[in-house]
Amino acid sequence: MNAAVWLARRELLRFIRRPSQIGATLATPAIIWIFLASGFSGSIDGYAGSLAPAMAILVVLFSTIFAGMSLIEDRHSGFLRGVLVSPAPRWAIAFGKLAPATLIASLQAIPILLAALILDNPPTILGIVLGLIILGFTATAVGGFGLAAAWWIDSSRGYHGLITAAIMPLWLLSGSVFPSSTAAGWIRAFETINPVAWCASSLQAALSGTLTGSLLPLAGTIAFAAAGCLIATRTLGRTAR
Repeated sequence: MNAAVWLARRELLRFIRRPSQIGATLATPAIIWIFLASGFSGSIDGYAGSLAPAMAILVVLFSTIFAGMSLIEDRHSGFLRGVLVSPAPRWAIAFGKLAPATLIASLQAIPILLAALILDNPPTILGIVLGLIILGFTATAVGGFGLAAAWWIDSSRGYHGLITAAIMPLWLLSGSVFPSSTAAGWIRAFETINPVAWCASSLQAALSGTLTGSLLPLAGTIAFAAAGCLIATRTLGRTAR
């Protein structure tokens, strides 16, 4: 357990010493939010408010990309090999990477959720707290799969391109950017099996105070997080490249 805490602390210190990472994570969702909301403001009432959950999800997705990039950097520096030959169990290594990534991603989503308080139909404080928990599950899931991918990819640039190409379609087709009722049939079908759609639906329900009526997406979100933890732990237990 000491190894897991030490690794998690190291990741948090690394994040604190890289303030540009915060700006890179928040800037893109903020820009998309401002331009989309402004573009539709004349025709769709409250669109900015309905887009808030989508932006919070996007912040989490962007933030968790850095967990995998951190793993690749540690491999190149030789630090990872030193950790792997230590007595630390593989779950501790996974925890040391995944826990701070989840915490950082959730914290960076707070400004988006707080900004929703000044919009039409603002969420309650309880809704924001529940929303942060759901975002934590989302970060754990995406971070776990990202770590598994980073384990086999030896290039930060290649990893970033691959993960971005994977998560953007999942986000765009999650039902959080545009209403599912107006989408094409194949998009609605894809949303039913899209785990990011489960996360987005749960977050929207939490912020609107209807989470008790959306237990199925919430269960899917929790299962997605469990799968992320499992695949990260199992992958980091294999022979290092």
